[in-house]
Amino acid sequence: MPENESGYLHHGRFWDGDLEDEQVGWLAARFATIDMLDIYDAPITRASIQHLTSVKQLKELRLKDCTALQDDCVADLARIKGLELLHLGGTGVTLDGLLELRGDCLQTVFISSDLSTPLIQDRLRLLALSLPGCEVVVNHHPPHVFLGDVV
Repeated sequence: MPENESGYLHHGRFWDGDLEDEQVGWLAARFATIDMLDIYDAPITRASIQHLTSVKQLKELRLKDCTALQDDCVADLARIKGLELLHLGGTGVTLDGLLELRGDCLQTVFISSDLSTPLIQDRLRLLALSLPGCEVVVNHHPPHVFLGDVV
């Protein structure tokens, strides 16, 4: 399989379980630059995220309802180069797990949480420190819904 030296993918969209770890590995090997990868309700695991760390630039990664993804993939997510938007809604990644995320380019993260409002507020304050300049949207609500105007 050739290394991802020159391939470019503007928008890859894979919905309703039609993508697995092996195919993500193929995409990562084929494309050096991916503007947006939109994966919905697929049985991908941490192995897929590890494959994506080899991509030279991936701007948007949407992993909606990929329930096999858990907190153990966050360290690998942090290694993805150029990541600006990350959608983890409906995954097993928690706000506590997200505290391990780092990313110089990261502007927006979407995540689901069943924590109480006070606990969400606490995690958002911590995330504001670890991810400065990044908006963390919880359960489709921007941070100011939980925190008011002060972060």
